[in-house]
Amino acid sequence: MLETAKRRVISVGLLVVLILLSVYFWRSIPGAIPDGVYNATAESYGGPLTLAVTIADGKIVEIEIVEHNDTPFVASGAIATIIPAIIEAQSADVDVVGGATMTSTAIKDAVRQVLTENK
Repeated sequence: MLETAKRRVISVGLLVVLILLSVYFWRSIPGAIPDGVYNATAESYGGPLTLAVTIADGKIVEIEIVEHNDTPFVASGAIATIIPAIIEAQSADVDVVGGATMTSTAIKDAVRQVLTENK
């Protein structure tokens, strides 16, 4: 009888420790970015490229180019391709657009900046 009581006490103690460790590690995982609009700037071909990233329900829902000085007909291809790809992937880890590598990279870098600095 005493042996069974000891096992129960030890089991309950281990269960409590396991729960506390789970809560600790769960809380230490970086959370989603709070909802809002976040601006970031990255260096591009024509100078700084600034964009605004809208986060809703912890997801990227919109990316708007606020300002850039890249060649318009070159940048427009990157903007039209990269932004939907980032929103679909929910990540800046997408392929760049050929012929607009610097604009593509600047957009990706600015989005990455928003995602890492606002967690």
